[in-house]
Amino acid sequence: MENEGLIIIFEGCDGSGKSSLIKSTASFIQQVGFDVTTIHSPGSIGYQGMLDFMNREYYNLELGEHTARLFDRVPPISENIYGPVLRNHSKLPLIPHFTNLIYSLSQHNAYLVYCNPGFREIKQNIKKLPQMVGVKDNIDLIYDYYRTRMEMVEVFLDSVNSTDRFYKYNYKADRKMKNFQLWLIGKIE
Repeated sequence: MENEGLIIIFEGCDGSGKSSLIKSTASFIQQVGFDVTTIHSPGSIGYQGMLDFMNREYYNLELGEHTARLFDRVPPISENIYGPVLRNHSKLPLIPHFTNLIYSLSQHNAYLVYCNPGFREIKQNIKKLPQMVGVKDNIDLIYDYYRTRMEMVEVFLDSVNSTDRFYKYNYKADRKMKNFQLWLIGKIE
């Protein structure tokens, strides 16, 4: 079977192992013949900037065979977690942007990977990261927001019979990434 273009969105708190998993995933799927581009969420760029980013990099994206886009967060999810916690508001309304993103997963060769090694591990990891001003003080709230948003993702994908589009990754339980790689192989073959 020929490979189709592939989109994987990686979400999770700072310190969840997301960046390490993205690097390993990029290397792994390059080894099986994919051209890989990693896209980082643009951060706080305002409402129109976020819409432009999503239209340009995700919604209107046409991927050819053996092409993959790996997203290190996307605004419809991350902005609706970090924005309310760090600024007391999100620059991107949750509805309809969140639901549009999740619905699009079910319509394309697209997947969402939620990185969560557990709260204790995340809290330990962010102590090592210098850029965590504001995040370190609010990690419990950020963690809870992620957990509830990812539960929403699961419920929505279940309602459209697309639960295979969602993967929970815990690097503590899958140290050598074997389970994740087996899941991923099933998506790219």
